[in-house]
Amino acid sequence: MFRAAMPAIVAVLVLTSVVRAEIVNPLFVRGNRLNPPVSYASGVKYDTLTAFNSAADMAAFANGFGSYRMGGNRQWGWDRWKFFDGTNYYRVQWQDASPWKLYNYGSSIYRLLNDSTNLLDPQDFAATPRGVDVDPADSMINFFADTDGAIYQVWMSEWDPEFTNKVTKFDSIADLLAGTGTDFDSVEYRWGDNFIGLNGKFYRTNSEPEPEGQGGRIAEFSVFGIAEYDSFADLLAGTSSAVYGGGDGLAWDLFMAVPKAHLTHLSSSVGGTPPVPEIDPAGMGSVLALVGGVLGLLERRRTRA
Repeated sequence: MFRAAMPAIVAVLVLTSVVRAEIVNPLFVRGNRLNPPVSYASGVKYDTLTAFNSAADMAAFANGFGSYRMGGNRQWGWDRWKFFDGTNYYRVQWQDASPWKLYNYGSSIYRLLNDSTNLLDPQDFAATPRGVDVDPADSMINFFADTDGAIYQVWMSEWDPEFTNKVTKFDSIADLLAGTGTDFDSVEYRWGDNFIGLNGKFYRTNSEPEPEGQGGRIAEFSVFGIAEYDSFADLLAGTSSAVYGGGDGLAWDLFMAVPKAHLTHLSSSVGGTPPVPEIDPAGMGSVLALVGGVLGLLERRRTRA
């Protein structure tokens, strides 16, 4: 009887192991764009990544700690083209022609900060950029992810140089690469807004445009706060559960939420080794309790026999 039940126990362990654990001890991080900014022609430069205990502090650039040097400064900077899906870090690289490229840095934020693409092979990004303005040199597109593994593409369905009003959800990186996503209508958000998904909640930086640049384009956006949403549906509807003011700085900074353990392996000079993923103790306890209950039931049956 006990041997016959072993495959079932193994199946339980396998199923529970693939369920993505909640990120414990998350930190909000922000990569700081140098001020005054460097022109896009010469490459936008960033100097440090700073950690914060709350989204509000991240937006306000207040009470930060652990300043980590950022390398690999590339043209177009460190803004909306990078994201963390709860397991790995990614960067979308636009091309003058389709397909675009997706770089996977694994679970090492060290590789992301140094843009260690020489260690990686890019994957073709088959999903056609959506919207009315998909020119990579001036694309009104925003990518972000949540820590449950879903990837999102925010875009405009009608031409407006300030607002986006559509969101495409891809359930996984594989779906993103294949272009298999679901489009959702959304309330209008500023093109300069940045988004973060963390443990079922979503955060959006409130931004507003600075004076227009050449040709009537929006030159810069500044952050003046952050909004919090309890679900993806609330984000689409614009129903925030909290709004924090006091924002500071440019919207083109890098905004993410990451496990604290990923930063403990870094030094101020961005040294260290790839981190060990954190596991939610509560989730693991549930798994062990379930397995223990199954084993106990089998032992009682064996005793009766």
